[in-house]
Amino acid sequence: MPPEPAAPKFILMIEDNCDHAEPVIRLLELNGFMAECASSGEDGLKRIEEVSPDLILLDFTLPDMSGADVGKALRSGSHTADVPIVMGSGMPEWVVRESFADFDGFLAKPFDPEDLLTVVAKLTDQAA
Repeated sequence: MPPEPAAPKFILMIEDNCDHAEPVIRLLELNGFMAECASSGEDGLKRIEEVSPDLILLDFTLPDMSGADVGKALRSGSHTADVPIVMGSGMPEWVVRESFADFDGFLAKPFDPEDLLTVVAKLTDQAA
């Protein structure tokens, strides 16, 4: 019997405007990933405890706390310290790194679909 295929990797997107995130979620799903959006830092941190994502797409600017604060909370958590974080921002990467440098990838907004899929596939070890 052939081995069962691996379950798709789960991507949690923490983005204050989930309507804007919908095309990104759809692109990920069309390429074999499972994905959903949390609309605030607090909601994202709660959801992470429930779903154990394989990767987090994290907006730098959120309504309740900064993406940097969310990232720091993730890195200090025992269950989330090793989860890859890809920061997304309309600001230059160096500006984001001044607040929080411990992320695994950076994507300028609006995301280029090919760049997004390349980074996500590399960090989750799942071909897109």
